[in-house]
Amino acid sequence: GLSAPALSQSVRALEERLGVQLFRRTTRSVTPTDAGLRLAERVGPLLAEVVAAEKEAAGEAGSVRGVVRLNVPRVAAMRWLAPWIGRFAREYPDAALDVTVDDALRDIVAGRFDVGIRLGEHLAPGMVAIPLQGKLTLAAVGSPAYFAAHGEPQVPADLARHRCIGFRLPTHGNLVRWQFERRGRLVDVATTSAVVVDDTELAIRAAAAGAGIAYMPRDEVTADLEAGRLRSVLEPWCRTLPGMHLYYARHRHASPALRAFLAMVRADLKGRRRAP
Repeated sequence: GLSAPALSQSVRALEERLGVQLFRRTTRSVTPTDAGLRLAERVGPLLAEVVAAEKEAAGEAGSVRGVVRLNVPRVAAMRWLAPWIGRFAREYPDAALDVTVDDALRDIVAGRFDVGIRLGEHLAPGMVAIPLQGKLTLAAVGSPAYFAAHGEPQVPADLARHRCIGFRLPTHGNLVRWQFERRGRLVDVATTSAVVVDDTELAIRAAAAGAGIAYMPRDEVTADLEAGRLRSVLEPWCRTLPGMHLYYARHRHASPALRAFLAMVRADLKGRRRAP
């Protein structure tokens, strides 16, 4: 893209900086010197790599390329991400998804992830968030056999005399606090954990087996409630929280692969909202 005079001036400046002559110039021709040929042999492949990298970074290599790194909890991976993985692979065969399934509350920027999925109340400030669902209601659940043996709690304070299934956050090892709410009043409950787990599915199975009462999103135990394996208690007190959100840091220059993934997610969610 340089004019002949500009190119000639650049070459002369390079010769002055290196202290060697790179071209022999006559009124009829310009030919490279031995030093010029050696420099071209060394620098030529590097320049080709730089040009190719620039084209790829700008999305000019003929297709969407690159890797999108995601950090998502297990329940979100199964419910939302699994269908997107297949669609993304079909639509963008030259791009890739690198998925870490993790229930810890990770800092996706510090962890060098492009995208995360978390409950709305756990989103870090300044993130761009895409709602995946509406409000999420919690449920306190136990097996019919457990309640037959120990009775049902009528108010959150009754949980002090019940066996509860605690959930340990992998991030820092603390147990999740059990909070209830009624008429705008938030109630923290100190529970006695008969079992402590760091996996939602294991907590559900432990509750169904009669180990105690678990407290988790209601949509994760809907099938067990409908099948009669679990029974819900304290329903007027169970909190409603912002649902799951996909989120990412605001990038000035997002990669083509990340832009393509986000566009696909938005299109999929828009289609779901339109579906009867």
